[in-house]
Amino acid sequence: MSLRDLLFSHNKRRAFFLVSVNIRRFFSGFFVRKSGVSGINSFSHNDHKGFMLVCVLMRRFCSGFSVRRSGVSGINSFSHNDHKGFMLVRVLMRRFCSSFLVHRSGAFSRNRHKGFVLVSVLMLGVMLISCATAFSWFVRSQVRSAGRESINITNRSMAHVLTNSVMNILSEVSNHYSYDSPLQRWYKPFVIPIEDLGIWVIQITPLDDKIPLRNLFLPDGTTLRRELNEAWENMWEKLDKRGLENLILDFLDRNNRARVGSVEEEYFINRGPYDISELLILSNDITPSLLYGSGGKLGLSDYCTIYSEGRINLNVAPVHVMELLPGLENGLADRIARARIEEPIEKLSDLTKLPGASAKTSTQLTNIAAFKSRYCMMKIECLNEDGEGGTSFTIIFDKTTRQIVKWEEA
Repeated sequence: MSLRDLLFSHNKRRAFFLVSVNIRRFFSGFFVRKSGVSGINSFSHNDHKGFMLVCVLMRRFCSGFSVRRSGVSGINSFSHNDHKGFMLVRVLMRRFCSSFLVHRSGAFSRNRHKGFVLVSVLMLGVMLISCATAFSWFVRSQVRSAGRESINITNRSMAHVLTNSVMNILSEVSNHYSYDSPLQRWYKPFVIPIEDLGIWVIQITPLDDKIPLRNLFLPDGTTLRRELNEAWENMWEKLDKRGLENLILDFLDRNNRARVGSVEEEYFINRGPYDISELLILSNDITPSLLYGSGGKLGLSDYCTIYSEGRINLNVAPVHVMELLPGLENGLADRIARARIEEPIEKLSDLTKLPGASAKTSTQLTNIAAFKSRYCMMKIECLNEDGEGGTSFTIIFDKTTRQIVKWEEA
């Protein structure tokens, strides 16, 4: 019996089955003969094209078969039995392709699975090692940070003990002298070795060395002290900012009445400043460079201070500050600076011994010049056994009240 007669016979399903089996056998042998290797990798590009061509021809064959059987051109003329046969061929072809891929790629799938597991294990190991390393670094940094903080707390406590001790001793000693000068031995650097805490270097400097911003006015809080009037005007002339002197006075005095050529604003503090940086509130007129100086040019902070009882200690005042005071012009300020290096100045009458000074000079300086300081600055630095620097402290204290007024750490 021919293949065509078999297809038109009552046993169409069997015929389709035989066709699919023959096609499967043909392609199985064809793939093996072409590549000579049993595996999915041997499925070449041309083999794939041939397989797709057969699928197309089978589809066309089935379509033509259905048209010839029904005599009508259209899918709707495809009879029930023909449709079942066509579906059977499609199922058989699908099973053939699935079995072929599984048969050819079984070894590759197993190898690929093993490789994937190996890569996953390696990646997991790398991740665990990275996490462990990061955690160890974190713990190490925390331990170091805790160690540094412990050292800082210990140093801070030690600095506080030293400050209170030195402040009390200095207050007692200072009462026996009428002056404060860097020539006195307690104002020279001294070293204190402390077991297990390193070496501590202490340097004390007397202050009250500039124009006192907190003591500019008379007790009424508004009128500028007469003895400071000339120094105040000279300072603004040195700063090349004439016109700001009244504005600053209005900013600091207690009333809300503006001086000539000045203004009063609601944001003015109208009190003595707690820190000289408060003057920066006047941002349109007082800039950081004007306040602190820049480019080698002196600033307002080089002429004024808030740490003063109201007078300027001529034993420690800079030359550029003494030049602002009445009676210390024509080089007298320089002569005072040279003389105090040799011997401290104890009273105003000592100035008359200097060339260019007179009794009038002493009179002019009566209410502004002094030779004793109420405030002192102490610098403490902790050194380790190798002499390397550690934490440093800058403390300003009031000898009279024996209180710390400023504390800085670096």
